[in-house]
Amino acid sequence: MLIFAPAKINLTLDILGKRSDGYHELWSIMQSITLGDLVEIEPAEELKLKIAGANLPADETNIAIKAARALMDATGKTFGAKITLYKKIPQEAGLAGGSTDGAAVLFGLNRLYNLNFSAEELEKIGARVGADVPFCLKGGTALVEGIGEKVTRLTPLKKGYFVLYKLPFGISTRMAYLKLAGKDLTTNRPNHQKVLEALARENLQELGQNLKNVLEISAMEIRPEIYRYKKELLNLNPLGVLMSGSGSTLFALTENLAKAYEIFRKINLPGQKFIVRPYAVGPTCLKP
Repeated sequence: MLIFAPAKINLTLDILGKRSDGYHELWSIMQSITLGDLVEIEPAEELKLKIAGANLPADETNIAIKAARALMDATGKTFGAKITLYKKIPQEAGLAGGSTDGAAVLFGLNRLYNLNFSAEELEKIGARVGADVPFCLKGGTALVEGIGEKVTRLTPLKKGYFVLYKLPFGISTRMAYLKLAGKDLTTNRPNHQKVLEALARENLQELGQNLKNVLEISAMEIRPEIYRYKKELLNLNPLGVLMSGSGSTLFALTENLAKAYEIFRKINLPGQKFIVRPYAVGPTCLKP
């Protein structure tokens, strides 16, 4: 079974506070995109993981293995699988590269072994694996609340292009949240209603004007050059620019492919760059 596992970007990200259990309560609109990993799953007697295209641990610390173990716990059964990750999504990028692989493993094993878990049941299992896994399972355009376990599908964003620029360094999610403590987030908070209205009307200009992520404050404190890179992208006149998640990927929203190519060509900075479109669903089976 070959599965496409799409990356995500955050069109908005607001942190509402820290909970008694240490997790942060969030409010975020996430969007799946056409950049993704490929996850191949084959029946096997033992659980084995192979990774191509990235230097990542292929042991029990990998979220793909954690997802498989969580599924076994939910079934009360032990089963094997040979899982191969073909990595395309950059690491420490704020694009949910690990979470979408975990989601693809849950999705794929559920089909491969006819476990018959519903989408909602898989999302509950996914929430125990990682905060972004429930969204990655649902995919498309969605409002994500709580610590990531509450995912509400929104009208799919069908228009527009995103130019992704992955800076030549990563940002630790843990450090980004730690640096947020005590900060005044007022000016960086998204206007929830305006964003939802812009999405409902497919008004890309209004959406671009309301892209907000409170974690930019802490990420720019960790790596001040993010501010300069973002300013350079804004100078290329997209509809809007935002950092995804805890970074370090910046994305520029454009109305059409011609403008996206123009911005892509003019990004003369170290790092990786991609042109992507919105993607309407989560993990997709390419070959049964």
